[in-house]
Amino acid sequence: MHPKDFVAKWLLTRQELAQLTGKSPDTVYHWFVEGSSQRPVPPETINYLSLLDLIWTQRQTLEQGLPPHINALYELSRSRQSENKLS
Repeated sequence: MHPKDFVAKWLLTRQELAQLTGKSPDTVYHWFVEGSSQRPVPPETINYLSLLDLIWTQRQTLEQGLPPHINALYELSRSRQSENKLS
């Protein structure tokens, strides 16, 4: 996902995007400018933002609430996983 799309969707500032990607604010600035001072966004940053978008979207879905029976089965599964680690 291109940084422009990510920022628009998640309502982040460029400073926050810099923190999120581990890039300098100056680098992020140059992703957004038009013309000769524009810098290309590295493919790994586009991939990272795509993955983060997927994770954050899923988190939103989960925060909206799952049916109780799905939560109960999840907790049962987690409990069994913990028991297996102790064995």
